[in-house]
Amino acid sequence: MTGVCMIAVDGTGVLVAATTDVCSVDASSSTRSTFKFKQDGAWSAKYLTVVSPTFEPNTKDAMGRFYFKPNFNSPVTLWTGSVFEYTFGTHAFGSEATCQVVKGTTSPGATFSDAVSLCVISSAKIQVTLAKAISSVDFFVVINRVGNWAGAGEVSGTVSSYAYAGL
Repeated sequence: MTGVCMIAVDGTGVLVAATTDVCSVDASSSTRSTFKFKQDGAWSAKYLTVVSPTFEPNTKDAMGRFYFKPNFNSPVTLWTGSVFEYTFGTHAFGSEATCQVVKGTTSPGATFSDAVSLCVISSAKIQVTLAKAISSVDFFVVINRVGNWAGAGEVSGTVSSYAYAGL
C-alpha cells in the first residue's frame, strides 16, 4: 500500500512540527510525497492464536473442560475493551458450557484473573473482552461442561474491536 504524506501548516503557512516527524516534504513545493508502509506486499503471519488448547474429559457425567491461553504476537498494548473472538472449527460448545478466566502462565491456576471483564460462549465462538490494558497474556480461558470434543478444522481468531486508552 502506498501512503500520501500530508503536512499541516499553521495560519501563516509555517509547518507544524509534529507532522514533520511523520514524513519529510519540500515545503516550497506543492508536490505530494508518497511512501511505502513497512509491510509492502503479502502478509501471512497470524497475530492472534491460542496456546496449550486442552480438552480434559470427565467420566462421571460425560462433560469435561476445555482450556486455552490466548496469544497475540504483537509488540503493542491491547487496551481495555478490546475483544478477542475465537472460532474452534466446527465444535459447538453447547448451552450448558460456562466460561471462566483464571490466572496462569503455563497452565490454568486456581485464582480468577482480573484481565477479562466478559467471556461469552456462542456455539463454536468464544468472545473475551479485556477489563484492563495488557501487553502480555497471563491468563487461561476455561470452558466447563463441554461435551465430547468434536472440533474439526483450524482455530481462528480476530480482534473484533479496539478501545483506546484515556477515552
